[in-house]
Amino acid sequence: QSNTQAVVPYFWSTSGYGILWDNYAWTYLNPPHTALVPQVPTGASGSATFTPVVDGDHFFYIGKPAPTAGETPGWNQPGPNLMVSLVDPDGHTIVVQDWAFAANYPTSLTGVARGLRKGTAYRVNYAWSMSDAGLFVQGPEYGRTTLRSA
Repeated sequence: QSNTQAVVPYFWSTSGYGILWDNYAWTYLNPPHTALVPQVPTGASGSATFTPVVDGDHFFYIGKPAPTAGETPGWNQPGPNLMVSLVDPDGHTIVVQDWAFAANYPTSLTGVARGLRKGTAYRVNYAWSMSDAGLFVQGPEYGRTTLRSA
C-alpha cells in the first residue's frame, strides 16, 4: 500500500497571498527539468558528471519525470536498494540518498546536496533496483514554484 499519507499543501507567497491545493490527482511540486540518467525500464547503477550552473542547494530526484494523464506514478515492486552520492574534486563524498531494503517505497525519492559550487564538476554515483525510474536534478535557478497534476 502506497497511500499511507494524505497531504493537502497550503502555499503562502512572500506577497501574502495563499493557495490551498486540494486535488485528488497526482501532483508534482517543482518537477525536475534536467535528466542525469534517463528513465530506464530496469534498475540502474553507475556514475555521471554534474556541473551546477549556479551556487546553492540542488535536489536529486529518482522516479518518473512526471506522469502522463491517467498513469499512476510509482514503481511496480519494491527495490532492495537506492543510493545517490556526489564526490567533489577534493574527494569529499556528499551522501544525497541511501535507502536499503525498504519494503514500501514512495512514488518518488528526492534528496538534497547542499552548497554545491557553480562550475565545479561533481561525480554522481547512483544505484537503484526498481523499474521505470530515472535520475533528475533541480537547482535553485528554477525561479518559481510549479505544480503539475496528471
